[in-house]
Amino acid sequence: MKSAGTVELLCDSVRWIEEVPRVALLVYASMPGYFDVLFAGTNGTLLELSTWIQRPGSVFSHERVRVVRQEAIVVGVTVELPHHELTPRQRDDSSWLLQHSNAAQRRNLATNAELLRAVAPPPCDGAYYLRCLAVDENRRGLGLGHQLMSACVSNAIKGGFNSLHLDVRADNAAALALYRHHGFAQVAETLVPAA
Repeated sequence: MKSAGTVELLCDSVRWIEEVPRVALLVYASMPGYFDVLFAGTNGTLLELSTWIQRPGSVFSHERVRVVRQEAIVVGVTVELPHHELTPRQRDDSSWLLQHSNAAQRRNLATNAELLRAVAPPPCDGAYYLRCLAVDENRRGLGLGHQLMSACVSNAIKGGFNSLHLDVRADNAAALALYRHHGFAQVAETLVPAA
């Protein structure tokens, strides 16, 4: 493993909020198909996601984003939250989407509702949920994913949670290896319908 150099893990969004576009790019890269369906593949997908990161009630809100910076550049992110926050935040996101979308976008959401639910199944009661973990593709292999994962596990333990749930694509070998290294085991498999 190469050296990561000077790395800073930030939980306080005040220290990285000016880097929302970069954070949005990393979050988007972790699940582009999901966001393309969610935002109807518009050219403004990253702008929409940036808005969600700045919006307090969103699943992807800055309140729930942790970043890692290397040489003053955001190079990795997690989005993590307790299970009891997930459903209300998903409702808030759905409401926001309906209020800020046109008729064609709303039809797209209705058509793809099953797909969106399959991509983000709800975690078990009492679980801490890792919604997203992403590291800049040019910074992989430096241990940044391990650092983010260790911080997430620590946050779950500090919060009094005895389980941590996450979703990962079956073809994401690097992520699967990272999660197995941190003691995760597969408990369910969801078949995602075609878009």
